[in-house]
Amino acid sequence: MKRLALACSLLLCVTQAAPKTPSLPPEPNVVLRGTLAQLAAGRLDGALANFSRDFASPAWRTTLTALKGLRINSLEPYRPTFWTPLEREYKITYDVPQGTLVLKNRAFVLLAFDAGAWRVTSWDKTPPPRVTLVPNRLVPNTGAVVKGVGFAPNAALDVSLDVNGDSVPLGKTKADAAGRLSWSFRVPSRAGSVLLLGAKARVQIASGDARVGRDVDFTRTFTARELTETYVANDLTFRYPSAYRATRDDDRFTVADSKGRAVLSGLVLRRLPATDGLSLADYAAQLGNLYGDRVGSAIDGITVRPIVGGGTPSFTVRFTDGNTGVLTTCPDGSTWALWRGDAAYAALQDGVANSTVLSCP
Repeated sequence: MKRLALACSLLLCVTQAAPKTPSLPPEPNVVLRGTLAQLAAGRLDGALANFSRDFASPAWRTTLTALKGLRINSLEPYRPTFWTPLEREYKITYDVPQGTLVLKNRAFVLLAFDAGAWRVTSWDKTPPPRVTLVPNRLVPNTGAVVKGVGFAPNAALDVSLDVNGDSVPLGKTKADAAGRLSWSFRVPSRAGSVLLLGAKARVQIASGDARVGRDVDFTRTFTARELTETYVANDLTFRYPSAYRATRDDDRFTVADSKGRAVLSGLVLRRLPATDGLSLADYAAQLGNLYGDRVGSAIDGITVRPIVGGGTPSFTVRFTDGNTGVLTTCPDGSTWALWRGDAAYAALQDGVANSTVLSCP
């Protein structure tokens, strides 16, 4: 009995110590079937938990209430080539009893993954337009193709690109007789004199009053040719793009675009006394503690960046607000420069930081 008790005790300990497997959210088709079952049973409020906020209007509540008693005939994936990791589209055919009649219906339903759950974001009786991009990551000065379906036959279409609030018309085209689109374009790098900067872009197509778009990653780097302006001071120099403006206030720098938006900030720091025992990496890791509010948000961690050519030591800084910065220093650690900005301007931040030359002993 003692051996059995001991074995049970050990087993209990193992069972208690075993890590819990995180539960995965249900697949979108499972969410959709469950939502339809709620509507069929007349449980509108339960069903609305799986809809976006747009469906909370009185008109939609009336429409969805009328689906009480519905019977699903089919539920199948629809236009899967236009799916994204966060969007799924389905075609439903269903019957709704109405007195002695049975009304046959169909719906084209889009679900999007947001805040850890799949939710219905559109419900249409006819297939709405959808677009996709090849490739699904845009790079300035390279080619791309936008493809679409569901437009009116031979519809006139205006195509534009939006990056971080800056919009560029890409051109005009037409859908074919079947309402399809396949149109090539070159990804611009500027909106007028303003460089397109951002981690995400949206290609938008307008047909009359209707608009449809697709969000994609936007990736760019800066060459020395694009960083045409040079800021020179006693303690450092750096380069930045034309049409931008660099200013200084004491030990702080600001780089603003032609619209006056401050897109980057820089800070020059002198090494504090009594820290000679710290290595460059240890000193960088202690930056938040050493300088406090001068560096802004609290620092979450640092990563050493490789030294290119004859460059100076540098680090990627992660802040607790989710943004990153670039920290460069003299080989002896006597002077430091910290560049930071919103994630949308990460490419410009890297370009400016990589061009920074400190006046080192």
